[in-house]
Amino acid sequence: MAPVASTKHPGDSAGVPLPDGSWPDLPGTGGDLDVVRRFCNSINREQGGEAWRDVDELDRWLQAEGYEVGRLGPLHRDDLLALRDALWRSISGRSLAPLAAALEHLRFRPIVDGGGLRLVVTGSAAEMTAGRLVGIIVDAQSTGAWDRVKACQHCGWIFVDASRNNSGRWCSMSACGAREKARAYRRRRRVQDASGS
Repeated sequence: MAPVASTKHPGDSAGVPLPDGSWPDLPGTGGDLDVVRRFCNSINREQGGEAWRDVDELDRWLQAEGYEVGRLGPLHRDDLLALRDALWRSISGRSLAPLAAALEHLRFRPIVDGGGLRLVVTGSAAEMTAGRLVGIIVDAQSTGAWDRVKACQHCGWIFVDASRNNSGRWCSMSACGAREKARAYRRRRRVQDASGS
């Protein structure tokens, strides 16, 4: 039987739990990196919740998140699902190679404005969304903040590690951290019981 959504974990259109984009972190904890985190966390990898089950849901999600991409079609959804997966694999594998492969087709146009010269992605809605994410990632790499974007070792949820020494392994100590510690305790108990200690 599939998990059922609750008020703590809202559900997708099929009723499968899909935590809102800020759970379990406090909103705003990662600055611009929250945009990347929320994009990746539009799916609940542990329980199967999906915020983008169809084009209309994706369109509403992008509008709510402040993306200005125009009307989407089924191919845009496919492209954005592939982009989200590549971004998640890049973060969880600590290598940008999967993301680079997914972005090879992007087209850029130089623009000069009050902030100087910058590159803007042109093309489809999916490409423009990718361009916004790439800009954030490039900026985060230049400041070293990108190293703080991680995938939870328990549930796969993307989080921005706010620990002083950048040693975080779980999206939340009260959720996945506690679950992992409980599992480790049970493993130790089984070993102790088996050895007769």
